[in-house]
Amino acid sequence: MIKYPGVMKHSLAHDRVSNVLLIKIRKEWEKTRMQYVNEPKKIYDFYIYLGVEDPFVSAQLGTIGWIGLPITQLIRKIVKTGMVAINIVRISGTMRL
Repeated sequence: MIKYPGVMKHSLAHDRVSNVLLIKIRKEWEKTRMQYVNEPKKIYDFYIYLGVEDPFVSAQLGTIGWIGLPITQLIRKIVKTGMVAINIVRISGTMRL
């Protein structure tokens, strides 16, 4: 919500803040996603290849830089230089890499 302070007005109007934020993330992702086709995004000290067709995890990583602070903090704590981490996400009954 820090990157999109305008969503606060929706929380005061009793709109679902997460829906408003998700719409803003997806709009920004549509504009910027193609820059990650062959180049990873640097997030903290990690270089992460994003799925440009992924409107969920990659969109959040590509726009706000994290998917969930607890997961992001855990990855930062465990993954060290030279290590490889793979996050497998299950969406609608399918496995995606």
